Amino acid sequence: LLYVTALEDYTRREPLPWAELFAARGRALAHILQAPADEAVRCELRRVRTVLLQAGFRQYLAAVDGALAA
Repeated sequence: LLYVTALEDYTRREPLPWAELFAARGRALAHILQAPADEAVRCELRRVRTVLLQAGFRQYLAAVDGALAA
């Protein structure tokens, strides 16, 4: 979560949609490692997956798909 926090701190004054998306992705992936059965985290990962697809960031889906499949 160190890098997620750093990204959020860096863009705090001028939020960027892509930075918020990747922070959410990183945070959800970190949390799913700690609580794989947490439905709220799985729901967030599904939301992040949808937004990644909509934004054309298909190359960042593998980790999300892997976490959802576990």
